[in-house]
Amino acid sequence: LSDIERAAARAGPSAATSAEHNGGAPVDYARLWRSQFVWGYHGLAMAAEHIGQFAEAAAAYGECVRLIAAAAPSSGYELKYRMMFAQTLARCVLAGATPRSK
Repeated sequence: LSDIERAAARAGPSAATSAEHNGGAPVDYARLWRSQFVWGYHGLAMAAEHIGQFAEAAAAYGECVRLIAAAAPSSGYELKYRMMFAQTLARCVLAGATPRSK
């Protein structure tokens, strides 16, 4: 995995997103590459919620927020994951669980 991430970082501006399309901010290509796994974390979060593991679900939704913010900042998807994350944090509080931090 790290070899692939290094290759993505070496690709630089020839990759899908460049700094001029990112508001002039530098692009973290490794993070952008990892963002394709957002659906896996989403599935983990939903499964964890279903069995009442709200702290694990909150951690997975938090990772979803970080990943989607790299791939589609300020999009409806980012808003969706932020809302799901907030809802799961509220469920943690109601269930008396302590959210895990990454």
